[in-house]
Formats: sequence, structure tokens, C-alpha cells
Amino acid sequence: MSDTIQTITVPERPYPLVSVELNQYNASTGEAISAVKSLNFKYTTVSGQTEPVVIKMKVRGVTRVSNIRVAIVNASPHIVGAIGNQGSDGTIGTGNFGIEHSSEFAVKSSLTTFFAGINSTESPSSSYNVSILNSSKTGSEFVYLTAKAGAVTGAGFVTYKWFFDFI
Repeated sequence: MSDTIQTITVPERPYPLVSVELNQYNASTGEAISAVKSLNFKYTTVSGQTEPVVIKMKVRGVTRVSNIRVAIVNASPHIVGAIGNQGSDGTIGTGNFGIEHSSEFAVKSSLTTFFAGINSTESPSSSYNVSILNSSKTGSEFVYLTAKAGAVTGAGFVTYKWFFDFI
């Protein structure tokens, strides 16, 4: 018997094959439209709620995602979250940035739940994050987003960020 010690080196893999896809769906039919590069809310009247934008997130290169959350991390100063009692998913019943989520596609003309505030620290554990369920091992439910337009709203008036755990 040999007293030789064998060393095995395990190379580090800092997630080189992991990618996140956000896809937008037609709000009337549920058909996939395109990959999301930026969200474009349709114009609405001042103080009116935009038509919902429908998206889903899918993560490639992982076995499973969990603990999916969506947050607003930046918004124009004239559009702020509202105060209210948060539901189990972190939403409230009134506000300026609408968010709903569903495992099945549904046509929605307006939303009834909203982000409770802005996660300005971009923390994955912020109480302002909204919890989203999985529709598959590596994907989210349908997520519906709206915004209430202020008097002056230009490109980039709101920034969303997704958080999730994966293996």
C-alpha cells in the first residue's frame, strides 16, 4: 500500500453559462412578442395608469430558480410608492407602480396591486420587493407591470431589478 496523497483540483466556475431572459407577451393574446431590452409603457393621460406590460423571466444554465423577487430600484422623484398594508407577496392595494403575477395568462386592462416602495439599496431582502412564484423549475409566472404617468415622464423613469436564488 502506498502512502502517496493524491490532490484533486476542482476548477472554479463563476457561473459562465448562466443567462437571464426576459420575454414580453402580447397583453391581449398572451403570445410571445420578443426578448425585453427595455419596457415601453404605452402613453396614457396624466395620472392615468398605462396598459399592462406582460413579461416572464427564464434562467438558462441552472437546474432550478427559487425565491424570485422583482423590485423597483429607481424611479422619477414625482412618481413614488404608496403607503399601505402589504400582502403576503409584498404588494399593496394602492399606488403608482402596478404589479400582478399569475401562473396562467389573463387579459388585464388595469392592475389592482402595486409596489409598496422603492428598493433604493438594491437589496434582495428589501421589504419593497414583490415575491413571484415559479411557472417551471427555471422560470417565473407571468408578471404584469403598469405605471401611473406623472406630469412629465420620459425614458428611463423607472428601473426594475429581478432577484432570485439558483442551483
